[in-house]
Amino acid sequence: TVMPGWIDLHVHLSGEMNPKAYGEDFYMNIEDVAYRAVPWVEKTLMAGFTTVRDLGGEVMLSTRNAIKAGYIKGPRIYAAGKALGTTGGHADP
Repeated sequence: TVMPGWIDLHVHLSGEMNPKAYGEDFYMNIEDVAYRAVPWVEKTLMAGFTTVRDLGGEVMLSTRNAIKAGYIKGPRIYAAGKALGTTGGHADP
């Protein structure tokens, strides 16, 4: 049986949210975040999603390019890049 690929238009492929993840942004460097994204993009592809739109992932532009170059396996990524936010609002660094 052949099934067409799924499309997800709101993902964050740099990791999952859990109690430990809330503090990780304070001590993880950008390279760690990029390495952490690799299994998530592979799992996303294996779950049947062949195209995704990542919203607010700092490393997703590089991850997208690595997938296009064939360095890692993953879905086609439309990446928004770093999230924008108002001062004191959602996505405020």
